[in-house]
Amino acid sequence: MRIEGTYTLPATIDRVFAALLDPSLLQRIIPGCERLLQLGPASQDGSVTFEARVQGSHGPAALTLKSTGIRRPDHLQVEMWGRAPDTPIAGHISVDLVEQGTHTVGAYVLTLATPAAGVASQEIIAALCERLGDLLYAQRLEKEALIELDRAPARGEAAPEVVPLPTRFQTPRGQIVALPSRQPLRTLPAGIARQWVQRALWMGTGMLLGITVISIGIGVARWLDDHGG
Repeated sequence: MRIEGTYTLPATIDRVFAALLDPSLLQRIIPGCERLLQLGPASQDGSVTFEARVQGSHGPAALTLKSTGIRRPDHLQVEMWGRAPDTPIAGHISVDLVEQGTHTVGAYVLTLATPAAGVASQEIIAALCERLGDLLYAQRLEKEALIELDRAPARGEAAPEVVPLPTRFQTPRGQIVALPSRQPLRTLPAGIARQWVQRALWMGTGMLLGITVISIGIGVARWLDDHGG
């Protein structure tokens, strides 16, 4: 039985190829995968062997997967054999990758010696490709976010701030008073806003106290003049 398909993945060809040989990542994206272990180190030609246990709708399946053809980063061939509850499993799958800009197109061909496992295998491959695409896209977004974070000012580093220009006016007694502009405080950084609010309160309180003292002084002077005469 022969099953073919293609899928576009949101990552470079090197990233996709590395993902297809990463046991920890594959265990996360193979549907029903309970265990995926690499048996020993890679051989001199780069081939690796995995042992997997996958829980299917009819029970668990034990599989051995061995890469038999590797041409980095655009070709991978894997032999598989094992047994499901109802039938033995044997066959091989080849994957060819072609990079297109920031994406990679993967074409796979699955050949099974036991057609009874064809439908389940096709569903597993489709779900695996879908999950791999989602994972690579999430990693891509995370990488872009980290790049933007690196471009932002570091914690503790002074960020560019817009300081409001003071508005100056003359009082009836000839004094020049400076107050912050009428720019809405919500548009300013929190620290700058608090500083200008405090300054406005201090200056406003000072003006009120000054006017009060002057008024009292004028009143006392007039009372003394009236009673002194």
